Amino acid sequence: MAGECILIVDDSQPSARLFETALEVEGYAVRVCPNATAALAIAAQTRLALALLDLRLPDMTGAELARLLRGMPHLASTPMIGVTAGDGPEEAELARASGMSDVLQKPISTVSLRRLVAALTQH
Repeated sequence: MAGECILIVDDSQPSARLFETALEVEGYAVRVCPNATAALAIAAQTRLALALLDLRLPDMTGAELARLLRGMPHLASTPMIGVTAGDGPEEAELARASGMSDVLQKPISTVSLRRLVAALTQH
């Protein structure tokens, strides 16, 4: 549905901008936050179609953030995708255990990102 809101939480400005551009082209409304604290403030007031969470944030892990977001009743079933530059399987396992739908490895193909987001939001 056009205009659905996606929250991007990534402290890497180039990555966040790439994700934002790729998803705005598809008609999503995008909110970008550089850390979990800002993301929680926005998420508390916003209905989200999806959250894209960096697994290594400056103030907490993406898995911790996902658990906090899941605790908000209006986001309990919101799809969440973890994003990581790490190459070990541990982060992906923690992300999935926190309720994330999938984990993408940086660098991310914008085509793959758009396909996954469309599948999870049924867009």
